[in-house]
Amino acid sequence: ISYADDFVIMHKEKFTEEQLGWFVKCIEAEGLSINLQKTSVVDTTVVGSLFNFLGFSFKRVRSRYNPIKGYIRIEPSAKAIKKFKEAIADIVKHKTSRTMEMMITKLNPIIRGWMNYFKYIGNFRDIFVKLDGYINHRFYQWAKRLSQRPNRSFMQNSWEILAKNGLILLRLGRPNVKGLRGVK
Repeated sequence: ISYADDFVIMHKEKFTEEQLGWFVKCIEAEGLSINLQKTSVVDTTVVGSLFNFLGFSFKRVRSRYNPIKGYIRIEPSAKAIKKFKEAIADIVKHKTSRTMEMMITKLNPIIRGWMNYFKYIGNFRDIFVKLDGYINHRFYQWAKRLSQRPNRSFMQNSWEILAKNGLILLRLGRPNVKGLRGVK
């Protein structure tokens, strides 16, 4: 290994400064160094403790079955969600000369990549539904800007219009043309 960007050390017992010194010494023996300003020690046995790693957020939350111990909830980090929303907002702007098909063609690779990165680990379903709503809202704002009159047809069945034009929905993983009325 000549370069290690990010890594996490998991430890079962109480972590001390002595152990951190040992890790620093072992890593330096390999010709690497630890940035001590960026290094943090998180006790994940405490409810509410949180650390972010490679776009994921690992947080100890209460469980209704075991409220004292809880469980580790893994989901996309706030920074990853913000970056995704910025990418969407960059493409689907209120004032643009692009057509819906052009925007969907640019959006689908971004949505597919983000979905494939985050869908296999942790609790992603709620966040995917919220982000689908964000994308729908961006398109609604765009459609509203097209005309001075309210675009009621887009308001009432926007999901179907977007799906028929080929937009991939995060919560489904594909365009769904068979109607989305029952999908929550």
